[in-house]
Amino acid sequence: MKNYKKRYCDAICEHFSQLRRDKAGKISGVPSFISFAQAEEITLKQIENWRVSHPEFDAACAHAVELQKQLLLDGALSGNLNSSVAKFILSSEFGMQTARRYSDTATQQISEADKRLIENLCERLGYDEESL
Repeated sequence: MKNYKKRYCDAICEHFSQLRRDKAGKISGVPSFISFAQAEEITLKQIENWRVSHPEFDAACAHAVELQKQLLLDGALSGNLNSSVAKFILSSEFGMQTARRYSDTATQQISEADKRLIENLCERLGYDEESL
């Protein structure tokens, strides 16, 4: 089991700032805590422990996650990554969702309070039901 070293702060950010490539230079994956642990010959448990006991490493890990998000977005937009896979990772790992469209809300019911508000506004503006 390796001991924590300050160099891991820079190493994790460097690792998360580039797509993984195979020996032929083709993209083989996106950076992750698992791939970082494998590259450094450490365990995920060590990473978790170091995040708790070394605030600078925790900050570096948080920054690495932001780098990962940006890499996924850029990779999908540039065509270097499969956009469906990038979308899945961004939504499942980071809670990012596609924007809701207006048609999605058209089926929602209008509350009674909102109905009264609309009726009052229409009355004040001089609209009747036929003009709407």
